[in-house]
Amino acid sequence: LLLSGGFIILLQALNTGDVMRTKSELLTQQSVLMNDKIQEIRSRRFDENTTAPWSSSLGLDNSTNAYLSFDGANDYVNVGDMLSQGAYTKIAWVKRESGVNNNNIISGNTGHALWAPYGYSYKLSAGHNNAWNTVQDTDALTIGEWNFVAVTYNPDVASGTMVLYKNGTQIDNATGIAVQNESTTTYVGRYGGGNNWIGSIDEVAIWNEALTAAEITALYNSGNELNADANYENYSSTPNLVGYWKMNEGSGSTLTDLSGNANNGTINGATWGSSQSSSESTTSEWDDIDDFNLYAVSEIPNYTAFGCSVKVDYVQAESGFHTAVTGPTDYKRVMVEINHKTIPALRDTFIVSPGL
Repeated sequence: LLLSGGFIILLQALNTGDVMRTKSELLTQQSVLMNDKIQEIRSRRFDENTTAPWSSSLGLDNSTNAYLSFDGANDYVNVGDMLSQGAYTKIAWVKRESGVNNNNIISGNTGHALWAPYGYSYKLSAGHNNAWNTVQDTDALTIGEWNFVAVTYNPDVASGTMVLYKNGTQIDNATGIAVQNESTTTYVGRYGGGNNWIGSIDEVAIWNEALTAAEITALYNSGNELNADANYENYSSTPNLVGYWKMNEGSGSTLTDLSGNANNGTINGATWGSSQSSSESTTSEWDDIDDFNLYAVSEIPNYTAFGCSVKVDYVQAESGFHTAVTGPTDYKRVMVEINHKTIPALRDTFIVSPGL
């Protein structure tokens, strides 16, 4: 009996030792994860702005994308006399809405047109003068869906070559297209005195050269209209960009030409719309401490038994950094918690400011 009792005590002692050793390992890992998260947060900037006042709200940064909406009746933008009797590229982001119309996107009053006419089942098309549908898509533009559309024309290749693109991909081309008279006025959202677009248009650009397929694809890949403005700045330094209207004004009746050529557009009837979305989709894109506000994961990658949560507040120094306030101050209180399924949560709080 004595031997049996002693053996039981020994087993209990060994088991207790194992439990304590396991708990100690968990606590150590918990501390390491806490330190890692604190260092990750501290490595970010105090705020997007480098001078006070700081941003008035905490959390992920949002991007606001403005665009113009056209009702199909009398809405358009006049961008002036844009093209010579030669090569060109026309590009835009467009979203078609329901309604019967010829849906001109970038067209002249007597010349070249990029459009999606109802007479051709709303298929993206381009051409000029008496050959309006020289190049054409096989599918209609989907209602309510943003598409990146482009047409290029080069009179010096194969007696005149026209190429049509949608979402960065070539969908049709034609050769033997002789030089035609170009209009004296270029419109966004209509042709001549009618055939107006129904829907939205954004990010319009015109070159007096035919961009290559690789350049068109690069422009498409530079931005997604559902999330953020495209980025044509890589091409803005070229002399052949004659007009670029980012349409990020969001108000007013003038579209500023960002090509440097002062070809500002005049808005007639079209109204402003906007969409907002997060511009930071992963923690690797978070660039300031604000972004960690309300961050929470139930399982930390590679340490699935642990979870993490973070809270960020603006605080005042006068309260000893204990009182949270809604407006921006020079101090932020960051509260980090590393939790586990079997041991108490570990919590830490620290204060950050532009100088810390």
